[in-house]
Amino acid sequence: MKKFTFKTDKPTGRYRSFFDPIYEIKYNKSVVGTISPKPPHRVRLMVSDLPDGHWRWVQLKYRGETLPETKAWLLENQEAIMEKYHLRQENQL
Repeated sequence: MKKFTFKTDKPTGRYRSFFDPIYEIKYNKSVVGTISPKPPHRVRLMVSDLPDGHWRWVQLKYRGETLPETKAWLLENQEAIMEKYHLRQENQL
């Protein structure tokens, strides 16, 4: 099974100091969720198990104190997450 990967999108432009970076969770080269930028770090996933093909956000109960701790938790629990949720991937559209 492939592993989750993570990407940080830093704000750019004139007003970049007003915005936080965006931490994306990727699976199979598709964005499947985000991690909130400020502690406690929350994990949100895009789930597409609705019968009409639409997707919705699901926020997990986990709260991480640091970003590396949250990423490690996601990698450790990836198998359970993949069994429970059908993650939306761009190539499914």
